[in-house]
Amino acid sequence: MSDTIVYESTTGHVLGAIATPGAGAGVPPVADLVGTELPLWSGVDVTVPAERLSAAAVVPTPGLLAGPLGFGVETVGGAPRSQLLRLATWGGGGVRLDADGVTVSLPADVPDATPVLVVVAGEDGPVALLPARMTGRSLTLRLSLPDGDYVLLTLVTGYAGRLDPLTVG
Repeated sequence: MSDTIVYESTTGHVLGAIATPGAGAGVPPVADLVGTELPLWSGVDVTVPAERLSAAAVVPTPGLLAGPLGFGVETVGGAPRSQLLRLATWGGGGVRLDADGVTVSLPADVPDATPVLVVVAGEDGPVALLPARMTGRSLTLRLSLPDGDYVLLTLVTGYAGRLDPLTVG
């Protein structure tokens, strides 16, 4: 028995998981699992394009199916390990959104060039996909946004993924 996961290839965050009983015939291609994009629902669809995703079989992990954003994939030689990592909580960190962009703040410094992905969605769908690299505790990504309600998916390698409803204006 194993679980099949879909994860963001750069940050390693698990975005979706299904239980796959039995020996199975291997891991299906990402396109067979999610189509052209993986929607994460949080009031509006926050979508991650399939080309940013990978799939893997992993050992069943308590809490994975109910809260996949709390887990990450470690790769060795480009291949995902079958044991998932439980990611750190944000503690005193957070995500701030204003008309000029997104600021990601962490409770501790991260190593040089830590992968980050922020996906911004509004009531009418996707607004921006912002891949970046982060050093230190804070990162600001410039983006011009009109007043309104948004949902942000924030992925920082090593920290649990976040889905935050935020308002500009």
